[in-house]
Parts: sequence; structure tokens; C-alpha cells
Amino acid sequence: MLFIVEDLKATLDFESIRKILTLVFNNIEDRTDDIVNPTDLYLAYASIFDQIHHQSLPSIKTADGSVNEHIDGFIKDECRAMLATFDGIAEENLTKVLNVMIVSVLTVQAGFYQDVTKRYVMDAFS
Repeated sequence: MLFIVEDLKATLDFESIRKILTLVFNNIEDRTDDIVNPTDLYLAYASIFDQIHHQSLPSIKTADGSVNEHIDGFIKDECRAMLATFDGIAEENLTKVLNVMIVSVLTVQAGFYQDVTKRYVMDAFS
């Protein structure tokens, strides 16, 4: 759970993190009421983040939509596909888990862009 909180801190405040995590973990201190196992969630969104950095995008000149639209679509598609790997999620909870996965991937991706930006700032002053 600590790794998930650490990832979400990249772009979310603690109150938002608490609300997001309560969606899938209910009482944070009680693992028996979780909709999804925290380790499974972490592995799922980390896997999708890893795929983003190893997946080729179509040529921007020939593809419809922007790079951001392609990344957004890729993340949504991969998160939907990843839902099938979770055991025992009730139908009424699928959207919650999907949205938390998407938020988690986007937050990690935003952290990646922040790190890249910092490198360029450092290079500018070198």
C-alpha cells in the first residue's frame, strides 16, 4: 500500500489519495474488506506504465488524434484488459477499480514527465 501512496503523491494531495484508495480498499486499516488486493493493483498499474514505455505509437503524421489521445486510449484499453486478471471483483465494483487503475497509471506517467522536465531544467543551467 505504501508504494501506491508514494506513486499517487506525485500529483494528488493526501485527501484525494485517501478518497481514491477508500474506493477500492474501503477501510484502509482492514484488508478483509478490500475490493482488490493492493499488491495486485500495484502490479497491474506498474505493468501498464511499463508497457507505455515499450509500446510504439503510430506515426503522428498518419494517425488520427494526438499523442496524448493515443496514450490516454492505450491506458484505458490496457486497464480494461487488466480487470480480467483480478479475481472476485463484483460487477458493481469494476468501474471503481478501473478508474483507480487509470488514475494510478496517469499519476505515475505524470511523475515521469516531471522527472524529464527537471532534467531539461538542469541541462538548461549546466
